[in-house]
Amino acid sequence: MKKLLLLYAAFIGIFLAYWALYAAAPELHAEWLQGEDGGVETLTFAAFAAASLTAFCTLRFRRSMPRPALFYIFMTGLFYFLCAGEDDL
Repeated sequence: MKKLLLLYAAFIGIFLAYWALYAAAPELHAEWLQGEDGGVETLTFAAFAAASLTAFCTLRFRRSMPRPALFYIFMTGLFYFLCAGEDDL
């Protein structure tokens, strides 16, 4: 359970670091938005892949979850996996 909480904390840290970069250097942020294979698409791929991994890691605690919650988490992880595949590198 501690590892999963650390994973969630890492994702929150990445999110806050992104917004700190945006606030500190908006011109760099504007350059990242340009182009199909720019930095934003790479970050989007990483975010969707990480979200998929997090959803599938959450399924390790399936003994304490009701069946509808398991189905929802699995389908959410599958959706994020497919979104990451669309944004692949």
